[in-house]
Amino acid sequence: MDSAPTSRDKRDTFRIDEDLHFEFRPVTSSDVEHTLISEAFEDNDDSLRLINQLSRLDKDASQSLKILTDKNRLLGDYLNTLNAKIDTLARHIAFNSEQSLRNRPKTRISLSEDGIGFICNRSFYKDSFLAVRLIFLPNYAMAEAYAQVVRCVQKEDKYQVAARFHQIYDKDRQIISRQVLKAQVRDRRKKQDSTV
Repeated sequence: MDSAPTSRDKRDTFRIDEDLHFEFRPVTSSDVEHTLISEAFEDNDDSLRLINQLSRLDKDASQSLKILTDKNRLLGDYLNTLNAKIDTLARHIAFNSEQSLRNRPKTRISLSEDGIGFICNRSFYKDSFLAVRLIFLPNYAMAEAYAQVVRCVQKEDKYQVAARFHQIYDKDRQIISRQVLKAQVRDRRKKQDSTV
């Protein structure tokens, strides 16, 4: 697990607005230090329980996979590809057989590799902590992280919250990074198509 950078860097400028399934819950600093992010949410949904179990298995195997890749790059690449294939298949089966997630409303969030912005019904103190879960569509790729509130501003009867990722696993960061990159490519194509 690595901590989010403390200084603003180039990643901050790559911010996208995205519609996805989004959950958050307030947590304590003790939770952040002593509870795995995968245990921060109570899952009543079978599909989310399955995906969380797969994520835990991935994290358990990540060190072994890294050692194998260092010793044999070709074998490591093959195992990574095989793992991605199993993960994609499992997500497809889980979320397409479970109607509850597909029926949940989507939320518009502002996202970068460094943090997240969203609108909600309650306020948060600056420097308080949140557990956040992002499920990207249409592939149901899921990323989870702890985040620290940097700003909370009231807008009429809602609150605009900005939070910086505080602790995030490399795998979750890579999922977010890929989604940001995809959105940038998609937006660039839209702009090019509109000028043709």
